[in-house]
Amino acid sequence: MLEMTDVSVYYESKGKKHSAAGPITLQVANSETCAIIGPSGCGKTSLLRIMAGVQSNFTGSLRLDGEDLKPNLHRIAYIPQNSGFLRWKTIRNNCLLPVKIRKLPLDREVYSRLLEITRRMEIEDIMDRYPSQVSGGQLQRAAVARSLMIKPDLLLLDEPFSALDALTREYAQNMLRCVLRDFKATAVLVTHSIEEAVFLADRVIVLSASPGKIIADITTLSSEYDDRSAVRYTKLAAIVRQLIKEEWEGYGEEESNSVC
Repeated sequence: MLEMTDVSVYYESKGKKHSAAGPITLQVANSETCAIIGPSGCGKTSLLRIMAGVQSNFTGSLRLDGEDLKPNLHRIAYIPQNSGFLRWKTIRNNCLLPVKIRKLPLDREVYSRLLEITRRMEIEDIMDRYPSQVSGGQLQRAAVARSLMIKPDLLLLDEPFSALDALTREYAQNMLRCVLRDFKATAVLVTHSIEEAVFLADRVIVLSASPGKIIADITTLSSEYDDRSAVRYTKLAAIVRQLIKEEWEGYGEEESNSVC
């Protein structure tokens, strides 16, 4: 379980600290997928980077399964907006990189897991290609496969499919949804897409405009619908959209349209 307690993000300007998000208290249960959504600039990505241990300008505490988060960063996999593939390595070697970095043995179990995950993500035929030789959708699915190679206790995804066209994005979302369920992964997803949040997550956390605070915690029961036209799915998406629009009242029509 991930536990965030009174976490506030700040930045410094002219010798003064300014609040970017928080205070936020949040728990994400094991095997749960939690999406964080809200207006631009509300601190979504900063919160995810703090969970990943790559951003330190915050106060409050984070714990993973009851232990302080910092000594347990090796148990976390983080997929940033830029998938970060090394262009001179094949997709296969990129996927194996987290295992090598942790100095784990490249044994039969590792290769069996790689085969299983890449088959599930339908990318087994691109493993000997280089990043420049595959499509954006394939690369993002490979990023998910790479992150799962270390059997992470927590998977963090920052706008994983934002650069994809609509049809490719839906296809990739379907793949990710199945993999998260089958591998019983605990995941936190940051996204600007309301539909993506409602489709992928068991819970949707809606943040206010900056400084971001939790204004809604919505249980989706997403396991009850696989069809994006399901009544519950469309109703929940409408509820989240209305919450964000209300937050943006007075902030300008342009910003509201960019989020929703």
